[in-house]
Amino acid sequence: MRRDLNALTTRTFDVAIVGGGIYGACLARAAARAGLAVALLEQDDFGGATSANSQKILHGGFRYLQHGDFRRVRESIRARRFFLRVAPHLAHPLPVAIPTASRGLQRRGLLRLALACYDLVAWDRNRGVRDPQNRIPRGRVLSRDECLRLIPGLAPEGVTGAAVWHDGHICHSERLTLAFVQSAVEAGAVAANYVRVTGFLREPGRVTGVRAQDVLTGRSLTIRARLTITTAGPWVNRVLGLADERLRVPLALSKTLCVTVKRPLANGHAFSVARTGADGRTRRLFLTPWRGAALVGSSHVLAEESASPSATEAELRTLLEDVNAAYPGARLRREEITDVCVGLLPRETRGGDMDPAHLTGRYQIVDHARVHGLKGLLSVVSVKYTVACTVAERTLRVALRTVGARPRKRRPDEPVWGGDLPRLEDVFVTALAAYGRRLGAPVIRDLVHLYGTQYRAVAALTDADARLAAPLSPETLTIGAQVVHAVRDEMAQTLADVVLRRTALAALGHPGEAALRACAALMADVCGWDASRAAEELQMVERLLTKAGMVPAPEAAGR
Repeated sequence: MRRDLNALTTRTFDVAIVGGGIYGACLARAAARAGLAVALLEQDDFGGATSANSQKILHGGFRYLQHGDFRRVRESIRARRFFLRVAPHLAHPLPVAIPTASRGLQRRGLLRLALACYDLVAWDRNRGVRDPQNRIPRGRVLSRDECLRLIPGLAPEGVTGAAVWHDGHICHSERLTLAFVQSAVEAGAVAANYVRVTGFLREPGRVTGVRAQDVLTGRSLTIRARLTITTAGPWVNRVLGLADERLRVPLALSKTLCVTVKRPLANGHAFSVARTGADGRTRRLFLTPWRGAALVGSSHVLAEESASPSATEAELRTLLEDVNAAYPGARLRREEITDVCVGLLPRETRGGDMDPAHLTGRYQIVDHARVHGLKGLLSVVSVKYTVACTVAERTLRVALRTVGARPRKRRPDEPVWGGDLPRLEDVFVTALAAYGRRLGAPVIRDLVHLYGTQYRAVAALTDADARLAAPLSPETLTIGAQVVHAVRDEMAQTLADVVLRRTALAALGHPGEAALRACAALMADVCGWDASRAAEELQMVERLLTKAGMVPAPEAAGR
């Protein structure tokens, strides 16, 4: 996958997609596989904003049962199943526990009934899932003792047991988004990161494409398309304002915070606890296992549109206080936070509701020809990573009608880039036999989870240069070959692209100065950077890591 800006300017596309998060990536893949000529434009790096800032959960819709919203339950089940089928290396089942009580909606008997109902509604939850390890089991109810063993820090008062169901879990959300971009390119799409839309091409009553700028060089670009679709997430109105402020879609935002702490908080399960605040509102918090650590969140704050939202110390303290009150065994301290994820998500506004935790469950596909009389322009706004491909398919149907095209036949469960595997463990065994002596089992397992069958392209680089088999530092599993592969084949343009998105180097916090310098040296060699450029890239990464709450550990900083 190479960045070719000339390919954006020498033809008229059927569809130009503005925004390269998970919604834009899924839509680009779906449209390209349907036979449309597709351009995908992202002003920063693919999947680097809201799509990266989450608890990595593929929601199966269990909580919608309490509202009797079976349509959304079924939609969520299908969406979760889709990811488990097409990306079995990156998406896996996740057991989730919720403690039961003697009264209220969390009564043990009531949740037992809810689990039975959910299993009935989710009767086809494993259809087409080839890897047995990726199949969702039935829900179950635990006894009080089982619950307290599973969640040992839970306050035992009032606990009667726990209900356990399964959602999906993403081991690296940035690489999952990238896999959809790579699949779109494989199907014929032209994708480019660091291309900022600066305006729209117009004819009377119609949008005919976009004007853009290469962020890296300043080069101006004219990209023509029969249909332009904005998938810019919380910044959709900023993009639409480049054409006409009257095109703005109704959108209220919540700033959502999730933090990483570098220790597990339960025995292999995600679990949910609740805290009732001084305002009388009950906040439900999730603690999710991830790469041997834990993701904790989410807290929600009313927000305005921001180019780069960040968390305040007061917001972090409030989140920790809520978690420690709801789950006394956590005993979380500020210094344990190794990463802070901040995203902007659409929230509910019906009935004057100003609760920032009430995120909207409804996506919008706005046809501006119908709403504003401006042809050639669609906008997509949604909230859940999980339903991105569902929304992509529905948007595609509108796009096909708009451009008057008939879709090419395609497999509904075509694997994404690296996902064509029947059993993940078989891929690991094969990789271990081929590269075990050179790379070691922990590195190989990490490569297989991040790249799937495409691990071969990374490992093959060590055949030509054995030095690329070495980890960047003793504290990481990321090897030099991943850095080279990211630049040559995954459109990584900056050091931050590699550190934060192409690899898991900073997944659990600051990787240490030694790892960053080794990564920068490799990129400088591949990209032809001089010492000044390499130093600038290092400084930029340090700023981004600091903003995300990542600081080098004392032992790493002292090396």
